[in-house]
Amino acid sequence: MDYPFGDGTSLALEPEYAEARATCPVVRVRLPFGGEAWLVTRHADVREVLTDPRFSSRETTRNPDGPRFTPQPLFPAGVMSMDPPEHTRIRSLVSKAFTGARVQALRPRITEIAEGLADAMLEHGPPADLVTMFALPLPVTVICELLGVPYADHGRFRELSDALLSTTALPPEEIFAAVKELNLYLAGLIEARRAAPRDDMLSGLIRARDQEDRLSEQELVEFSVGLLVTGHETAATQIANFTYMLARNPGQLAALRADPALIPNAVEELLRHTPSAR
Repeated sequence: MDYPFGDGTSLALEPEYAEARATCPVVRVRLPFGGEAWLVTRHADVREVLTDPRFSSRETTRNPDGPRFTPQPLFPAGVMSMDPPEHTRIRSLVSKAFTGARVQALRPRITEIAEGLADAMLEHGPPADLVTMFALPLPVTVICELLGVPYADHGRFRELSDALLSTTALPPEEIFAAVKELNLYLAGLIEARRAAPRDDMLSGLIRARDQEDRLSEQELVEFSVGLLVTGHETAATQIANFTYMLARNPGQLAALRADPALIPNAVEELLRHTPSAR
């Protein structure tokens, strides 16, 4: 069976997923590049694959001829391609920054940013571009402030992160060049923050490297790149996707407008229901 199913032009899941869940929940599929793989379609099985130490993220980057979605072999991408205990050690360093209390403390500033962007869209008038005027600048501003990255640089690192996450749009040499430039950018920012520490996450990671010896220099740079890229990409995509889903379901949208208390549960349900990779 060829994978991915369909052409990926909408947020609706192709019927092959439902068929596989009902008849063959672990199915052999042919990937666009690099041979065959197993597709797991049921929640319990997916959870087991993601948590069982017999499955490895690192192994996906070690075999250049292994199954893949991209024309070029995968390359190690920091924490995303690590296995425990290395993954656990590095992830624990940033977990303190995302505790419930810390996230709640960020809420007023995030609300302020979101309201400012919404006001600017209203002032602009229709038609307004949701992605460029709201969905992207909101998480980009938040992750810049959290990490301590100058917002003035957001345009360039947005271009570089798009290249890094590209699957087929760019040739391999351009993707590797983007990775190199992002690493050099963060390495330079780390040196600047070493000389003048601030109350931000990047300074905290530097302390973990220099004072506590819990990170290598390469891990520090790669982890910072990973936070910068993944810290805005998924949020930006899902803001746009959620808006699209609600626009396609006007009854649900009307219910949320009539009773904003429904919004927290609606967000959870949208996260569950809406694909994040379209």
